[in-house]
Amino acid sequence: MQDVFKYIEDHNNDAIGELSEFCRLPSVSAQGTAIGETAEYVVARLQALGFETQVIDKPGTGGQPVIYAEAPGTSPKTMLFYNHYDVQPPEPLELWTSPPFEPVVRDGKLYGRGVCDDKGNLSARLAALKAWREVRGEFPCSLKFCIEGDEEIGSPHMEEFIEAHRELLAADACVWEGSGVTWEGLPMVPLGVKGLLYVELTCNTISHDAHSSYGTVLPNAAWRLAWALSTIKGPDERVMIEGFYDDVRAPTPDERAAIEVMPAEEVETLKAYGIGEAVTGVRGLEYRLRHYLD
Repeated sequence: MQDVFKYIEDHNNDAIGELSEFCRLPSVSAQGTAIGETAEYVVARLQALGFETQVIDKPGTGGQPVIYAEAPGTSPKTMLFYNHYDVQPPEPLELWTSPPFEPVVRDGKLYGRGVCDDKGNLSARLAALKAWREVRGEFPCSLKFCIEGDEEIGSPHMEEFIEAHRELLAADACVWEGSGVTWEGLPMVPLGVKGLLYVELTCNTISHDAHSSYGTVLPNAAWRLAWALSTIKGPDERVMIEGFYDDVRAPTPDERAAIEVMPAEEVETLKAYGIGEAVTGVRGLEYRLRHYLD
């Protein structure tokens, strides 16, 4: 691998330049900006690496298109990469030291919206594949990419997209969008993540705004919501909704074993956020089990 590593090192500035170019595109899915332009940019980079590409609309109404790409390799195995080309809105802008869509290097680090989640991760993968292709010629296995443009708004219609394209997305393994390094600088390659559940509560009381002096006799929607929220989760961090945990399965022995050997990061994480203790006071293995499984 030293020949590949040397290529990466020799072309590091080129990779940073490509990432900076990528991050200048303000592809904010919540605002619908620069989505088509960014998708075209990603397609061009994939095609330059020898991938065959498709831009596929998601089922249903609305939703940004998915970029699908594939390239052959020397083994019968197939690796699928999932990424997304959209980013979060940059607001509040006054908290930025430099413009969010004008990446700059400060103290050896690149700053800008998307340099990590997820344009940075996607660019790193493309740079690694470029290095391998330039040094070794053929990829070691067949490769597929599934790159969407709605991840930052919850990936609406993504489930339907996967159901409709199961054969197209079939692979022996999938590498998820995120990656990074530990506090000690060791690279991480996530192979899966926990799910997401969110709800939106609304409360209507009086027909229009009233002066605060009427708070004595008129119902307050904010207090109604506060009381409702207090019935969802207790001080012990347990959800109090009846039946909420009924279908939650325990981790498999392999899953637990994987978490057991992960590096301990609670000290650095808590310090970074300016607190001395995690919720419920968990430390060590219990911290990791809670973080990865709860």
